[in-house]
This record gives sequence, C-alpha cells and structure tokens, in this order.
Amino acid sequence: MGSNKSLYYLVREDIRKKINNKIYKTNDKLPSEDNLAKDYNVSKLTVRNALTTLVNEGLITRYQGRGTFVTGLSLENKPARIASFFIEMQRDGYKPTSIILEFKISKSNNSISRHLGIRDNDPVVKLKRIRLIDGEPVLLQENYIPENLCPGILNENLESSALTELLESKYRFKQNYAIEKMKAIVADNESVKFLNYKKGLPILYVEGVYYHDDKPLQLVYKKFRGDRYTYVASLFSKAQDNIKS
Repeated sequence: MGSNKSLYYLVREDIRKKINNKIYKTNDKLPSEDNLAKDYNVSKLTVRNALTTLVNEGLITRYQGRGTFVTGLSLENKPARIASFFIEMQRDGYKPTSIILEFKISKSNNSISRHLGIRDNDPVVKLKRIRLIDGEPVLLQENYIPENLCPGILNENLESSALTELLESKYRFKQNYAIEKMKAIVADNESVKFLNYKKGLPILYVEGVYYHDDKPLQLVYKKFRGDRYTYVASLFSKAQDNIKS
C-alpha cells in the first residue's frame, strides 16, 4: 500500500481535488476522520495529518465539536509581479469573471488627482467591479484612468477580459512598475454587500498607482477577502538585488 508518507499525500491530494472540482463545495462538512479512514483504507492518523495540511493552506477549517468544513478558494496575491487579476487566475487554473458595478466618466477628486498627477475635476474613467473566481466573489476593485489616455474605452466589454491587456493592445500602454500600499482593515458595509462576507472580518486593502514610462497610468483600489487571499512577496538581500539590476 506504500509508505505512510505516500498514503498521506494521496489522501490530501484526493480531498484537494474534490474541493477544486466542487464535489466538496464551500461550507460543506467533510466526512469524519473515522469515515475518511475507512473510505481510503488508511489509519486515522494519516487522515488527520492530511487534513491538518489542508487546514494550514486555508482550504478547510476545523470547528471544535462541529467537524471540518470546506473554506473554499485559497488564492495568492503576488505583488512583486505586475499582471492582471484575470490572467493570473487563468494561469492558476481558475475561471475568473467580473460583475461591473460602475463603468463611466467621472470627475477627479483631490485624492485621485494627487495620485495620477492631474487637476481636480479632470475627467477620469471609473471602473468598479466585483471579481469572481469560479462564481465566488473574492475581490472588490476600483480603477481610475485619465479619460484622455483611453478615449472610447466605455465601448469595451470588460466583464470577461483583462483591462491590462486592453490598455496594452489598444492604447499601447504597458505598465512597467507600480507602487502599492497594503493594510489590513475590517469588512465594511460595501464589502459585506458585494463580497458575500461578514462585517468585521479581515480585508486586505491595497492602494496602487501603476506607471507607464514613469508617468501614472491608473490608480487602483482593491479589497480582497481575507479568508481567500494570501499575501506573497519575494525578498532579496542587497547583494542579490545588485546582481539582478
């Protein structure tokens, strides 16, 4: 039957596959450890170790006296690389979609003007979307772009395509770097409403300015569900950084 290590791996990966394939859906209760041990013909300890790994990854959650439940998606935010949410999620094997809440021309306020280097009340394109993975809302996002940089953009369909790709292919703007600020906040009324979340739970809030040829191209506000996203950063020593530059 193989080593304990291989059995543990097989059990863990089979449960992971069932979660990804929606056999075990979000908020479903998993079978008990005893039942899983019988189903897989392994020891209860092997099952417990497999479940513990999935708990640590955020895919499932144990509740004392209640059992083990499917948490759902466990996504990673990799801010060291500029890439669209849509493309990133496709590469990771998910099905990303968007629900557009607002897509219009509005006037720039003081904060938007300051970030984008434009004047107050200058026209900007506002794009506000709910980003979904396999039908589940995980991110609330607002983008602001000076209107003069992307004429006619309101005619584009951005529910199932990437804004980053559109800016590059149609308007010839390639984002070469970004400055992002991140902090933890608690879910507000907007997050509760649009992300199917509970008020007071953690949100990863990101404010970023994305640049093309050292000039601000767009301002982005993001609210990630804290139970679905993990912040990942690649760090280098000074010597390594010098080698790469």
